[in-house]
Amino acid sequence: MSPRGVALARAGWGGVLLTAARTVRGREGVVFAGLGVRHLLQAAVVLAWPRSRGARWAWVPDVAHGVSMVGLAGVSRRWRTPALVGVVEAAAWAGAARTSRP
Repeated sequence: MSPRGVALARAGWGGVLLTAARTVRGREGVVFAGLGVRHLLQAAVVLAWPRSRGARWAWVPDVAHGVSMVGLAGVSRRWRTPALVGVVEAAAWAGAARTSRP
């Protein structure tokens, strides 16, 4: 898939997360909203500057998110399952962004 295709899919995912944040209460809603905004910002960078350093390295925040979720899964039983889902989701986005070619 092209970087533009990944960015459009990412923007859609960000929109889904922001929409979900409106229906989820408390901390979880704030987390959904924050992740949604991050995905929208990443998509905007790639769409606005497709050949920029930011676009080429758009996979890095996904890797950082995945690593942080591994840490959360290791320290919290309550959040282990959602954190591991986050690891898979982050790995998928990182892989898509890393292997996309203009």
